[in-house]
Amino acid sequence: MTVFKVKSVRWLICLLGLVLAATTPPLALAQWNESVTSAATSSAPVRTGVTNASLRFVCAGDSVGSIIYVNGQRKGACPLKMAVSEGDYTIHAAKRVDDKQEAVFDEIVFVGGRTAQRVDVQLGAPQLTRAWRKILEEKRRQQLEIYQATVQKLVEQGVQAMSDYSFKECADCPEMMIIPSGSVAMGGTNSNELPVHEVQIQMFAIGKTAITQRQWQSVMGSNPGAFTLCGPDCPVESVSWNDAQAFIHKLIAMTGRSYRLPSEAEWEYACRAGGKYSYCGSDNVDAVGWYGANSAGSTHPVGRKQPNVFGLDDMSGDVWQWVEDGYHSNYRGAPADGSAWLGGGEQRYRVARGGSWFSAPTALRAASRNGFESDSVYNNVGFRVARTLVTP
Repeated sequence: MTVFKVKSVRWLICLLGLVLAATTPPLALAQWNESVTSAATSSAPVRTGVTNASLRFVCAGDSVGSIIYVNGQRKGACPLKMAVSEGDYTIHAAKRVDDKQEAVFDEIVFVGGRTAQRVDVQLGAPQLTRAWRKILEEKRRQQLEIYQATVQKLVEQGVQAMSDYSFKECADCPEMMIIPSGSVAMGGTNSNELPVHEVQIQMFAIGKTAITQRQWQSVMGSNPGAFTLCGPDCPVESVSWNDAQAFIHKLIAMTGRSYRLPSEAEWEYACRAGGKYSYCGSDNVDAVGWYGANSAGSTHPVGRKQPNVFGLDDMSGDVWQWVEDGYHSNYRGAPADGSAWLGGGEQRYRVARGGSWFSAPTALRAASRNGFESDSVYNNVGFRVARTLVTP
């Protein structure tokens, strides 16, 4: 019997290959050789579970001091270095901006064996904290229940529900959006926008859009607009404050419901929709409104721009919108309960809000206000209606 002294695995593989070559069919031998070669040359990573790897968190600027969470566990403030095993890690960093907001950073990293993985923490824009998001979600849930109960009550009165938040009294009546109770810091920086003051608003409804040429035609039997070629879904304009009141009186007669113009405070509250944007729903004027630089010298069909959080279209731009209030040169002595300011001031003038297709961007600001004579007619002034609601 001959004895072979095998000095390496390679020699053993060669020896086995000779034996197999003599005893194995050619096709099976080729498959065996292929599997051995594949195993020897594979470069797929193998996770060894070694523990001498590390994560190093690097911070600069505002990111310094952010709290680091690894796989959901708090590890400390950035900059930070920690020993880890090889594997995948979910990284979350957060830094409080104020009592309601925090800036965050999220990333998933793989740490190889015996390596030091660097993570550059770069915090994003501030967002609501998780706790405040939960509070707001609960408030939204409660508010939705109120919305739904209000709409249901209206449906029982013969009104058509358009959504959980809106309704219509008739086919050509304006779609009305339900606006929740709340408060608004009303005002701005111009002299006629001061002082900024807190106003409490009770739930009411307001038109999703300005009154259109179609709606005016349906109620009044005519179309006074200068931009009839714009089409029936364009806002009606060339109507005075007195004309708007005449429309509302006919709408009340048609529906038996308590329609009116919104108060100036209700209008601004609905425009801002709980936000602090420059315009009604955005800091980008082109996103929400038609004005001098983008209107091509005309009104445009309603609802073509981004709505605000309350679902209201064209609160900034297209046409100025009449409100109920008489014009006052500032807010000293203004009501704090959301009602229209009817006493004092220049009663020959009524307030209009929102700016128009002819305006500079500054006129489309949420705080901007103007006054026109109540019997005056302009081709850049229209209106939207409001409706008093009885809460369920």
